[in-house]
Amino acid sequence: MFSNLGKIDIPHQYQHFEVESIFSPSVMGPLGNTTTMIVSTYRNQMDFTFVASEGYVPFVEAEAIKEKMISILKSQVEQPVEILNATA
Repeated sequence: MFSNLGKIDIPHQYQHFEVESIFSPSVMGPLGNTTTMIVSTYRNQMDFTFVASEGYVPFVEAEAIKEKMISILKSQVEQPVEILNATA
């Protein structure tokens, strides 16, 4: 299962305290393959949660999946952004 919570749009300042970060929830379903990936963004910081049962994804494979996801995300962030100019 993959869930993108998207941009969490709540104020970061509450009277006398400040919310620095929010972490994506982790969830595991009761039946079947319990592998879950959840992504959320708060204050321009992406949080990525990966949960899996060792019965379905051995720890070594889970680590490899995590590292591959981080590599993919970093490569996309580091790519230059092409800006299209609209001409009338």
